[in-house]
Amino acid sequence: MAFAQGAVRSRAHQLSFLVRLKAFQRLGYFPKLSEVPITIVSHIRSCLHVEQAVEPRDEEPRTLYRHHQAIRTYLHVTTWGQAARRLIIKAVAGAAETMDNPADLINVTLETLIKERYELPAFSTLDRLVGRVRTVVNHRYFHPILTRLSQEDATRLDGLLNPEGHGFRSPYQRLKQLPKRPSLQHLQDWITQLGWLLSLGDITPPLVDLPPLKLKHFAAEARALDAAELKAVAPPKR
Repeated sequence: MAFAQGAVRSRAHQLSFLVRLKAFQRLGYFPKLSEVPITIVSHIRSCLHVEQAVEPRDEEPRTLYRHHQAIRTYLHVTTWGQAARRLIIKAVAGAAETMDNPADLINVTLETLIKERYELPAFSTLDRLVGRVRTVVNHRYFHPILTRLSQEDATRLDGLLNPEGHGFRSPYQRLKQLPKRPSLQHLQDWITQLGWLLSLGDITPPLVDLPPLKLKHFAAEARALDAAELKAVAPPKR
């Protein structure tokens, strides 16, 4: 309160100033005053001993900029910029070596920015940045795997995406089949399925350097696609 009273004069502007300060402390960025819950505004108003009729008000851009700068300085927070961007790229690149879920990677960016006392940018900024870094890191895994496959291996794998005979079902769909309830008949079906899977050859050597969490995520992503969708994916990722 002493800080706000030293920064602005009128009670209405002090209320606006403190609402922004407390919101920034909690969120890591400045929301619009209209987005702040009325209960928070009422609490700060009562602490200031201001009449209920007094409402937070928006300042002119120049005044608002000055207030934002004062709050950042008071909280020892640095605004988002190139330094923060480089820090995030490094943090996400390191985390993406073992993680792949975009939500987990965005959490890494938030934890890093908060720890290093940086203002949080718009979510869309972090989302785009994480997406680009994640793509670059994943391609570092895709290309070595592709180079370990012989032409014969690549042709056989791509052949899984082509329908068999006159039907519409591809071997890729058979690859994704889930087990049915246990019974003698189904057991025989799965012995047959296992024999077919083993006939595809040993798939572990090309994946030797792939972290388990990456392997799990890539498998889940592939399982969600059908043969036609997977055909549209570029060869390294496919």
